[in-house]
Amino acid sequence: MKPRLDWSKAKSILIVAFLLLNIFLVYQNLNKEGILQKNLGQDELVSETLSLLQEKQIVITAPLPKENSPLPYLYVNMTNQEEKRVTIDKTLSSPTNVEEINKVLEEKIPWFKEYIYLPSLSTGQTLTYIQTFQQIPLFGAELNVFLKNNRITGYNQILYRVINIGEKRPTISYYMAIRTLVDNGIIGNKESITDIKLGYYGQVNNTDGVQVLVPVWRVTHDSGVHYINGITGGIEETSIKRSMVEETTR
Repeated sequence: MKPRLDWSKAKSILIVAFLLLNIFLVYQNLNKEGILQKNLGQDELVSETLSLLQEKQIVITAPLPKENSPLPYLYVNMTNQEEKRVTIDKTLSSPTNVEEINKVLEEKIPWFKEYIYLPSLSTGQTLTYIQTFQQIPLFGAELNVFLKNNRITGYNQILYRVINIGEKRPTISYYMAIRTLVDNGIIGNKESITDIKLGYYGQVNNTDGVQVLVPVWRVTHDSGVHYINGITGGIEETSIKRSMVEETTR
């Protein structure tokens, strides 16, 4: 004799399965609505900012950055090497042969591979580099290499050594950074925005000698260079000369 199907039990199982399916579909729908609202909010900000720039005749001549990513705070110790003399028994083929010079500097300068070359800030007598962390520039951490008669004679270096990394946090868009500067009258009518770069910046030293570098948007415009905190959106105090940072990663 075949066992009888317990319809009451089967009905209960079907009801539970149906409820779980409904809960899953509601969750998916809410998730999609949240993403849509976020995108709509971002699109609205971009549209409003573009209208404001047009109204004030402010133009962006810089390449627009890629989508911003979450970034952590960096906790660092800073080493400032005042002009240090080095003796290199090698005559360079040319003071403009950067590839040859870099190979020599790798053997003489600590952590040299963390720096990138800035051609626009370099001259026949001085080569300028800036330090990076995971390919992101550390604004203010410069390396200047001195040349004379096709020989490297010395260098000065600001070096950040990362001792701790905080948790990654969402960063604001570059449009929000620009909007902050325009709304506060820092970028005026008919100005040009010539560079927008995401990097790290910090000024405050704690009593234990640890310096905190925060993610920032560095905005270069006709009348100056300003840093917007990439986490809070606040305007950071500016102390670095414009000529020191104009071409970081172009």
